[in-house]
Amino acid sequence: AANVVVATPEFTQSSAFAAASAGVLTANAITSEATAVGGSANWFSFCKSTGQRVVDGSVGTSDADLILNSQSIATGASVAISAFTITFAA
Repeated sequence: AANVVVATPEFTQSSAFAAASAGVLTANAITSEATAVGGSANWFSFCKSTGQRVVDGSVGTSDADLILNSQSIATGASVAISAFTITFAA
């Protein structure tokens, strides 16, 4: 099956992440997407403004790279990411 973009929340600053601290990158503010296409969220990508993907990961309600309260996104729903961190091994 082809990948379908169901929502596109965007970073609000030119720099997506603050400086790393103790091996942890913390995302700056992410703007909610209020016009989701709808569908099942199974993976995510962070992309540059050019569209080039730089980070991919799994989506789930637990034990995934990006945790959502539901993977089922309704058409027209608001999709928000309240916090996102990437931890690097020491």
